[in-house]
Amino acid sequence: MIFAAGCGKVRGNEGSEEGKKDNVTTIEQPVNTKEPESTMNPENGEELSEKWTVSFKEETDEAKEEDTVYFTSKLYYPFFEGDGAEKMNSFVDTVTTRFREYLPGAKERALMDFHDYSGQDYFRFPEVEELTVNIVMGNEKWLSFYSQWYSDAGGVHPSHYSEAYMVKKEDAQELTIEEFLSGYGVSKEELAVYVAEKMCAETEFDLKEVLLVESLPDAVSDFLDGHQWYLTEEELVVFANPYDVAPYVYGLISCKISFEDLEQGLKK
Repeated sequence: MIFAAGCGKVRGNEGSEEGKKDNVTTIEQPVNTKEPESTMNPENGEELSEKWTVSFKEETDEAKEEDTVYFTSKLYYPFFEGDGAEKMNSFVDTVTTRFREYLPGAKERALMDFHDYSGQDYFRFPEVEELTVNIVMGNEKWLSFYSQWYSDAGGVHPSHYSEAYMVKKEDAQELTIEEFLSGYGVSKEELAVYVAEKMCAETEFDLKEVLLVESLPDAVSDFLDGHQWYLTEEELVVFANPYDVAPYVYGLISCKISFEDLEQGLKK
């Protein structure tokens, strides 16, 4: 849906002639993302159902003084067309709003930093805020969305934050983990314990030695209640963002659970 730090409509340079221009363009291919690899990657105009087609839009903004850029932003998201598409577009809008509302303040802070630190070697320009929203998977019942927020404000390292959304096609309402698991006879608590054990067993480092939380199953349960799980054509994926359970250096930690394991009651 978006690639930028913040959410909401990019306001651009409001009040100026440049800011009055339409800065929304339609592009043919979604931005490539490292996590997850999309199993559904529709081109502009490809049918998603009998009713809808989808295109991807990009909203960008650049602020500069003289020849020096001090702030850039990009918001990238799907736009649906067809009978009943307004509900899905409204859902996408709720996902991007926080980013859009964040941008004006971020731009103002970037300008202040530009004035305060201009000419000092250790300060990096420009500040970059990006939000991307992509479709991971779709079937006759729902669509799986994945968003990534990237922010580089000149600190020690940039920030990365991901969220995912399972949305029912019939009414554009979110699918809860309890609704999904009900078809397998597995409880959320059982899944949380299973995911915690699987994360510890499959990470390339000793996760137990670097945990920032007292209880990993409790943390996983919070991910399942929030927007940190999604479906592909073959599996359920649960993920932890940097700092959720481990330091930033360990990055995003994900756990894949096959539908076969769910059908077997998580191999009890």
